[in-house]
Amino acid sequence: SGLDHGAFAPDRAGVALGAGSGGILSVEKYFREFYGGSKTPSPSLLVSYSLATTTDLVAIDSGLKGPRTTTATVCSSSSASIGVAYEMIQMDLADTMVTGGCDSLCEVSFSGFSSLKLVDPESCKPFDKRRQGLVIGEGAGILILEELDHAKKRGAPIHAELLGYGLCADAYHLTAPEPNGEGVERVIRLALDHAAVSPEEVDTINAHGTATPFNDVSETRGIKRVFGERAREIPISGIKSMVGHCLGAAGGIEAVATVLTVERGIIPPTIHYEVPDPLCDLYYTPNQPIKRDVRIAISNSFAFGGNNACLVFGKFDQNAG
Repeated sequence: SGLDHGAFAPDRAGVALGAGSGGILSVEKYFREFYGGSKTPSPSLLVSYSLATTTDLVAIDSGLKGPRTTTATVCSSSSASIGVAYEMIQMDLADTMVTGGCDSLCEVSFSGFSSLKLVDPESCKPFDKRRQGLVIGEGAGILILEELDHAKKRGAPIHAELLGYGLCADAYHLTAPEPNGEGVERVIRLALDHAAVSPEEVDTINAHGTATPFNDVSETRGIKRVFGERAREIPISGIKSMVGHCLGAAGGIEAVATVLTVERGIIPPTIHYEVPDPLCDLYYTPNQPIKRDVRIAISNSFAFGGNNACLVFGKFDQNAG
C-alpha cells in the first residue's frame, strides 16, 4: 500500500478488524499451566482474551488514532468489518482504514466444530459430493481501504475498488443455514444494489464454500436465485479447499484473494473437486485456475446465526480522472 507514517494524518486513519476466536489460544495455555502446576502462568496471556486485542495492538503499533472497532459475527466477521471500514470513509470519519481480520486455531474451535460433526478428516472438498465438512485453518487477511482522492494524492498503488457491500441475517437457526438460499440471495442483491452493479456484470464469485453438506447446497441455491440460468456460466472459487476455513479471518483472506483476482485476471480453483453433486450443479472452477479478464467480482461470507455478508470489488481504471 505504500502507507507509512508520513502518508496519513493519525486522527484520520483507523482500524476495523473482524475476529472470531480472539485470544482463546493464549487463555487455553494460561489455564493449562495454571491447573497443570508445572509453573506459574504469565498473567499477560490473559491480556489477549478480548476480541479487540489485535485491533488495539495494530492501532497502537501504527499510531492510528481514527475510528477503531472490532466486528464479531463469527465466520463473516472480517467481511462485515470491511463494510464498517467502508462506512467510516463514506461518513468522512477517516481517509484510510486498515481492515480485514485475523484468527488463530484453538482447541475450543476445533472441539466445537468436531462435536457438530462438521470437520472433514481428509481434506476440504467444497461442492463435491464426497464432502464431509470443513478443515480449520488460521491466518490473517488485511486490506488498506482508502478514499480515492487521498490515495491518488500520495501515489498509492490501487489494486481494486470496493464498490459496495451487503449485510443481512437469516433469522433461521443458530448453526444451520436457511436451506433454500433466501439469505444468500438477499445479501448478494443488497451488495449489488449498493454497488450499482447488475447481476449480468458479475464475472466471478468467491464462494463461502465451507464444504459442509448443507452450507454448499444453500449457497448454490442462493446464487441461482440471483443469477438465474447465467449462474451456470459464472466461475465460482472455493479457496477454503486450499487455505482451510480461517473462521473470523476467512472474509479478510478471501477479500484479498478476490482483489488479486480482479487485479491479475486469474480466477483461483476449487481443488479436491472430483465427484459432482446433483444439488451443487454450478461451475466451481475445478482444480485448475482460469485466466480471464475480471471487471467485477463478489465475495460471499456466511456464519453461524445466519450472519451473511457480501463484498463487491471492481477493476480500477488507472486512466480515470
